[in-house]
Amino acid sequence: MIRSPPKSSSNPDLSAIAEESFINYRKRKQPESDDCLSKKLDDFMHRMEKSIDGINYNINEIIKSELNTLTTTTNALKIELNAIREDNSELKRTVAAMSTQQSDTAAIVAELQTSIEYTSQRVDGIQKQVDVANLRQKSEAELSAELLTVKNTLHNMQQESNKQQQRDRLLNLELTGLPENSKENLLSLFQSIAKYAGVDISDHDVVHITRVQSRQPVSGRPRTVVVKLTQRIQKDNILAGIRKKHGITTENLNIPGAPKPIYVNEQLTSYNKSLLKQCKDFAKLNMYQFVWVKNCKIYMRKNDKSPPFLITTEADIKKIHKS
Repeated sequence: MIRSPPKSSSNPDLSAIAEESFINYRKRKQPESDDCLSKKLDDFMHRMEKSIDGINYNINEIIKSELNTLTTTTNALKIELNAIREDNSELKRTVAAMSTQQSDTAAIVAELQTSIEYTSQRVDGIQKQVDVANLRQKSEAELSAELLTVKNTLHNMQQESNKQQQRDRLLNLELTGLPENSKENLLSLFQSIAKYAGVDISDHDVVHITRVQSRQPVSGRPRTVVVKLTQRIQKDNILAGIRKKHGITTENLNIPGAPKPIYVNEQLTSYNKSLLKQCKDFAKLNMYQFVWVKNCKIYMRKNDKSPPFLITTEADIKKIHKS
């Protein structure tokens, strides 16, 4: 038995059939939306910015550390340079004072002034080097070596200047505590002091005699008298005679008033006077029995059995302290 085929739908409107067929088809899966991609891109950019910020922070910290180190080093070098300038200024004043002394020191003073100008130029050069150290990338060790060289040069020049000044005072005596009078005759007073010491001094034996103002004058205290003799033997004999009589006072010179001590010593430079005071202070603290000056040189001795030490700089005192 033959069956009839099943019924199929029919629609005279072909366009409607076409629309239905399109509606029944499933759409293909589309790529991710633009919003999703934008969000992922924003997240990626955010992470990159954080990473870059971290790197920038680390770099800035390193730069700050290096700048702080450079600033500290530069400040230390500037302090050293200021100290050198102060020493250099003091040395210039010393050289200026030397120019007024005897004519036979003029050549030495000129040489010292030339050396000071050279040293001053070197100091200025070092200052410029410090200012541009970060550009020239000069190491701290090199700068320190140059500073040490300049300091050693200045120290040697100061020592040479002090020795020259002390040589100029080799025939000088310094009288401290001699009463001052507007009508005084210093030459006559000095001759009386020499006579008390057992030494005859004529007018021709004295090159010059004058009072000098102390660097730190004290009200009521007479100015110091400086005497320059023609012969060293005369100076030595006067000092020996005064020591033999255990000093001299105004009473020994028939000066009215209560007796006051008059101190007769070799004239030392300002540096050597300061050095002598340091020696005396050291002797008190370390039980050294003897500190004395002979021929304008300072000596120390611990006791009768120990050898004498010649003191020319503060370094000599430190050597004794370590020994």
